[in-house]
Amino acid sequence: SIDKPAPGLSRLDAVLVSDIHLGTLLPVARLEKIVSMINGLRPDIVFIAGDVVNEEMSDADLDRMSETLRKIESRTGVFACPGNHEFYAKLERSLPALRRGGVDVLQDEFRIVAGAFIVVGRGSTEYLHSMEKRKLLPDILAGADLALPVILLDHQPARLADLQRLADDVEHA
Repeated sequence: SIDKPAPGLSRLDAVLVSDIHLGTLLPVARLEKIVSMINGLRPDIVFIAGDVVNEEMSDADLDRMSETLRKIESRTGVFACPGNHEFYAKLERSLPALRRGGVDVLQDEFRIVAGAFIVVGRGSTEYLHSMEKRKLLPDILAGADLALPVILLDHQPARLADLQRLADDVEHA
């Protein structure tokens, strides 16, 4: 339950999956079973909170993964944030494969969905260089209509107090 109105929505059936870890030990057939389970729930939206892949995969396996992800049936889309294993599997290969599968991968950015709510996806901390700091949630959400509900995807949630402070500021504005 979210204590904010979402224009045009009284209910949102969401599915969240994380840590599938496809690779040498866990073949794409595992993903086919997961997609079947997701579709059986008839979701309005699907969230993937990272670590779809476990390690660098062959081009053929990435293509099979993309084909399987395209089979997800969702009324308003499939959104993901990368996990640490997408980094280990090389972001430049794993993220495009997710996108080819129809997944909207968010790295420190947001989308407004159906004009009713905001989905924010955080990037994994592993892709940062040693001297870089993680982008702050208020910076990511700059310009967003924070009167809308905000759903945060973060494989390794940290600094959630920033988002709460941001929400409190909007309520008191």
